[in-house]
Formats: sequence, C-alpha cells, structure tokens
Amino acid sequence: MAVKRPVRSRPIRVFLISMFAVPLVSLLALYGFAASITISNAVSDHEYNESATALISGVRGLIIGLPQERVQSYLWLIGGGTASKTALVKARQLVDGEVPAVRAALNAQQGRLSPQSRLALSTVLTELGQLGKTRTAIDSGAMSPTAAFGVYDSIIDHLFVYFDTSVQDRGASLTGISVGASDSGYAFEMTTREIALVGGALLDHGQMSAAARTLFASSVANRHLLLNEALALMTPSLNAPYVSLQNSPAYRQFQTMESQILASTSRTVPVKAGAFQSVSLAVLGVMEKAQLDSADQLTAISASRSDQLVTEAALAGGLGLAAVAASVFLLVWFGRKVTRDLGGLNDSVRSMADERLPRVVDRLRRGDDVDVAAESPPPATSTIQEISRIAESSPPPSTRPGCARESTRFS
Repeated sequence: MAVKRPVRSRPIRVFLISMFAVPLVSLLALYGFAASITISNAVSDHEYNESATALISGVRGLIIGLPQERVQSYLWLIGGGTASKTALVKARQLVDGEVPAVRAALNAQQGRLSPQSRLALSTVLTELGQLGKTRTAIDSGAMSPTAAFGVYDSIIDHLFVYFDTSVQDRGASLTGISVGASDSGYAFEMTTREIALVGGALLDHGQMSAAARTLFASSVANRHLLLNEALALMTPSLNAPYVSLQNSPAYRQFQTMESQILASTSRTVPVKAGAFQSVSLAVLGVMEKAQLDSADQLTAISASRSDQLVTEAALAGGLGLAAVAASVFLLVWFGRKVTRDLGGLNDSVRSMADERLPRVVDRLRRGDDVDVAAESPPPATSTIQEISRIAESSPPPSTRPGCARESTRFS
C-alpha cells in the first residue's frame, strides 16, 4: 500500500507575499523606467541649457570678429595692400581677444561630445592655431584675396558643423529647434559672405574674379538652403522675423540683385554701389535683429521646457514613490490583518476544541447546569467576508432546553 506523502503547509504570510510580489515588482520596474526617462530628459535639458549658454557666451565674440577680419583682409588684398590697415588691425585684435575664451568654452564641452563633434572641434582649434600664419601670408601679399577669404570661411564653417553635431550629441528635447536656429545663423553668415564679395568687386572697379564668383554662387545657394531648413525646423514665433524679411521690399530687391550677378557673364557686377549698399545694410539689419530675438526666444523656450521637465521629473518621482510606498503599506497592512484574523479564528477554534468543549462536557457528565452559549461562544467574526463566514459556520452547541441533560445521556 502506497504511503500518502504528507502535505507541506506554509504560513499564509508566505502565500500573501508570493501573491503580491509579482505585481509589486512590476510596479517598481514601471516606476523606475518612467522616472529614469523623465529625470534623464530633465537632466539632459538642464545640461544642454548650461553648456549652450556657456558656449554661446564664449564664441559670440569670435562669430562677430572672424567675419570682420575676413572682409577687412579681403578688401585690403583687393586694394593691393596700399590702403590703411587700421580697420584690419582692429578686427584682428578683436579676434585675438576672444580666442582664449573660445578655447576654454570649446574645451569644456569635450567630455560630452561624440567622435564626430570632437573631430569638428579639433579642426576648429587647429585652424585657430594657424591663424597667425594666414595673417603673415596676407601681410606679405603671398595669399590671394579669395584664398584668404576661404581660410576664414573654413574656420566659420567648422564652427557651425561643431554647433550642429554638439546639439545632436546632447539629445535635448529642443534639438530640432536648436539646429534650425543654428541654420538661421549660418544663413546670416552666408549673407555676409555675399555682401563682402560684392563689396570687394565694387572696390575693384566693379570687377569680380572667377574665383570670387564661384564663392558668391556657393554662398547664395547655401543661404537659400539653410534658410529653408531653418524655417522648417523652428517654431512659428521664431520664424516670424524671417518670413517678414522674405516678404519685405528690401529683401526682394536684394534677391533681384544677386540673381543679376549670377546671371551675368561679364566680370563686371551689374549693380550700383549705392543701391547695393543701401539694400544689403537693410537686409543685414533685419537678419541681425532676428538672430538676437531668436536667441533670446530660444533661451526662454529652453529654460521653460527645462523647468517643465524638472517639474515632471519631481512629480513622477514623488507620486511614483508615493504609489510604491502606499502599495507596500497596503500589502503589509492587509497581510497582517489576514494573518491576525485567521490566527484569531484558529486560536478560537483550537481553544474551543481543546479547552472549552472538554470542560463543558466534564461538567455535563457531573450533572452540572451549564450555559453552553456562555461557556463556548462562537469565534470572533472578521471584516473579511470569507473569514467571517468560516467563523459563522462553527456554531456552539445547541442551547435548547433539555440539551444539557441529553448530552449527559449520551456521554
């Protein structure tokens, strides 16, 4: 005959913990995942705001100074080196005064950059280090006007490459808008290139060399491309100044003049100096103001978004943690209550079976009058319905008249 294996019993607390462990762990995992994403975004945006503010303040002088030195170098070379170098020297001093701050600001970003961004940054720093050789070649007349122009273009181009890649490295919530703002700044830079090249031609009796015409055509094409990309990426409020500019008479006249230059097959630029200067200054003034306004708006939007993400992170962390704490509290409270009620029921039934009922039976055997209901009260009920039903299903011995005597008869 097979021996029946004894059933292993465990405390109800073990079953309760097992029952609640899976949903509680799932809740903790979901909370941790949601909180990590929210907090990560908040930290990313906060770091972006700090690094972008530091970077902009560090390179703003260079972004202003390099185009000035470029145009002054270009005009001085076109003039055959006979004009005064006062403006050129002043532009160089401006750049030299900004380079240390630029190096510090750029180097401070190294730890957050991808290999592509580090390469762009390294290129910028290398080119800035070679600026002295370029100036020497300019002063000696060993470098052509367009070659000098291209050197400064290269430095500024790599600066904007670095801006775009570093923004994408940070992965902030305003990446697209930030790239759009950078593109609008780059479009402004292309406009200054066009104006400088035409200005050089007008200084040279209206003559534009083939190399300068190539640079001019490239600048025009890039300006249109960059401005279209900026308008596609930026918000309507950031776009508004540029949309207004494109619809202005000055901008339309500026486009007409650049189209005439591009279509011309003669070395002589088909524009009048006074008209071009008036129109170009109007366009540059509007674009410069739009740049400053968009920078302020982007800073405000970024700060607002960062504050919002920090608030969301705090709410997600606080409310999520509160929910987890409440779940743990309810688990512990319910486990203790079920354990206490079932333990009380078990103790009551055991006491009835092992102590009170045997004592009542002994008294009945002796012929004593016994109040059975008082001697063996029913187990205490519970607010848990199932436990209450178990307690109610264990009634005390009947208290009908004659029950005590009948009990002695059968004992």
